[in-house]
Amino acid sequence: MKDVNVRQDAIQAPTMGALVAKIIENKNAIGYASFGITNQNKGKLIPLKVDNIQPSEENILNKSYYISRPLIIMKSGELTKTEKYLLTCLNLKKVKSYKKTWDSFLYQNKSVNQ
Repeated sequence: MKDVNVRQDAIQAPTMGALVAKIIENKNAIGYASFGITNQNKGKLIPLKVDNIQPSEENILNKSYYISRPLIIMKSGELTKTEKYLLTCLNLKKVKSYKKTWDSFLYQNKSVNQ
């Protein structure tokens, strides 16, 4: 996280898998992990209810479990036919091709790192 001030006792991880491993190791840890990785680790993680709503596929899709994050798909260069098809299958309203590199994306969207 380079220039971002983080508490000295904060546990950081480079990947979602590494974060989940650290959560599993520490019985008092609370972390923010995806629904998918939580399901992959059933019995090892305890998903938390929000406003007494259990995180389930149904509750996430009907938005009664309202804690979520957007799916962000990034690519450098033009989209291939297969990638365009994937985005169409994901039912995105607009499919755009970006020529920006990851670094220029981060530079133009500094709030991503904050």
